[in-house]
Amino acid sequence: MAISIDNVYQQVLVIANKEQRGYITPQEFNLLARKAQLDVFENYFNDLDAFRKKPGNDTVYADEIDSIQEKIDIHEKFSQFVGINSTGAGILPSSYKMGRLNYNSNSQEIQVTDSVLNSGLNALTIGVLASSLGSIIGSEVYSTATGSLIGVVVAINAYTIIVATTSSVPDDAYVTIIPSRSVGNYREVQLVSQNKLSNFMNSGKLNPTDKYPVYVKTSSTGIQVYPTSLVGVVCNYISKPTDPKWTYVVVNGKALYNASDSGAQDFQLHESEESTLTNKILELAGIVLNKPGLSEVILRNEQMKEAKENR
Repeated sequence: MAISIDNVYQQVLVIANKEQRGYITPQEFNLLARKAQLDVFENYFNDLDAFRKKPGNDTVYADEIDSIQEKIDIHEKFSQFVGINSTGAGILPSSYKMGRLNYNSNSQEIQVTDSVLNSGLNALTIGVLASSLGSIIGSEVYSTATGSLIGVVVAINAYTIIVATTSSVPDDAYVTIIPSRSVGNYREVQLVSQNKLSNFMNSGKLNPTDKYPVYVKTSSTGIQVYPTSLVGVVCNYISKPTDPKWTYVVVNGKALYNASDSGAQDFQLHESEESTLTNKILELAGIVLNKPGLSEVILRNEQMKEAKENR
């Protein structure tokens, strides 16, 4: 789900021209578009907090909390693998808001002694009988070192695991096998502060175990899990939308949209936000580009819109 950046830019140009406020260049538009998208995105969380303090309603398509949550859900990533090394250290994905960490108690880490990629199937040779790993058909296989998904187990044969994939695995690398997400056995890894960690580690009752694991933040994305033997850690998080970019080619002195440019990027917001984005960019244009009359027109439009919604 996305909003065409070209549609928004053309609307911005038409309205700005109608109000006789001048031309907004592609460079100016891209800067304002980034700011507008972030403003709209970050307001979701303030609005959600405010709406939760108000009584809701049973109307499916008009409940404010459901509406905001639908817009946030577009940016939520579920069960993203977190590679944990042998000392229990790991790196979380870059995120706007981090959710819960969980781990699957049936996950396993194994060393690959030999890897052969052929026709989309990766034959991974391991040091133990594949059947001893249990029912792993359909399980996901991740690179422990990079956290990237390698593929899904489609067959086992003696000391070999067959993985459907398009990427090779280095010999002697370690991989983590996580059962299908439809299988249970997930436990939450509780976040504790560095100050309280010693209380957990030195307590007979609170000491972290496989049944009650914990983790601490060691940096903005770095974590340390306890016990350090945990594998199969996954996280949920909300990512920021990618910066929008209107790319173009110049033909006869005029900038024309070039959708095939590798740098082209639509807005990554819910489709219902198209008019909000257009108005926000025009409002910012009036402030940044010293066109106050344009901001006044847009603010009046927004006030009329809010008045209708609050009736």
